[in-house]
Amino acid sequence: MIDYLHHVPGRLRIRSKVLRCDTKARNLALKELHVMKGVDSVRLNQKAACITVCYDTGLINPKQIIKFLESCECMKAPTPVVRPAIKKQTNKTSDWHIGKEVGKIAFNVLVSRGITSLLGRV
Repeated sequence: MIDYLHHVPGRLRIRSKVLRCDTKARNLALKELHVMKGVDSVRLNQKAACITVCYDTGLINPKQIIKFLESCECMKAPTPVVRPAIKKQTNKTSDWHIGKEVGKIAFNVLVSRGITSLLGRV
């Protein structure tokens, strides 16, 4: 599974937990990546569990490199995350009661200000 993917044309960096743990898959991928046509260099950072691949954009594209790594079982294809829709539960009666209370408070404030201003003029 890809944990992190960074790409700029000519350079692809992939982080995968498999690269930290599964040395057999990692070694196979590194050996075969080194000899792939269009791949200029491959660097492994074992502590960060990532591979940086520099490649010639005219000969190979990043999708081909990722497909190759998936075929080596060096990483699994990302699976889409499906999240269930969350329905907002509203209670119409409680909304109405809150609105009614806010209206009462606003009305009381206006009335008391009006009375105060009238008493101040007398």
